[in-house]
Amino acid sequence: MKLTKSQLKQIIKEEVKAVLLEGAFTASRKGLLSEREPTRLRAMAPTTRAGRSSSEVDVRQIKNPDIGGIDPNDHPDYVDAYLKSGTYGKVPLAPEQIEYVNTNRHDYVSGEAAREAMELALAGA
Repeated sequence: MKLTKSQLKQIIKEEVKAVLLEGAFTASRKGLLSEREPTRLRAMAPTTRAGRSSSEVDVRQIKNPDIGGIDPNDHPDYVDAYLKSGTYGKVPLAPEQIEYVNTNRHDYVSGEAAREAMELALAGA
């Protein structure tokens, strides 16, 4: 397969952007960047099907979350719980968004797990 000069430039540009973005988010978590830098770089992030980068998931916008791994013995923190699926507005969550929520927002996942466990307990009573 032959690449034109412009195709090669585009590929290199995309790879450099991805590497810089990854490094910027790591640096921002370690406090090495100012508050404005991640926001500016986040605008360059590739977007998911829901139109947001995976690092920008606003859990308040998740509807119909399907939580797995709910163990009543894990109350109150539900350490084994995880988000299996849901919708972001009207669009199904992308795998990257689900991974982001499971990795970075366990507070949301455990809260939803507690809510589901309570509903199950009330339904069984």
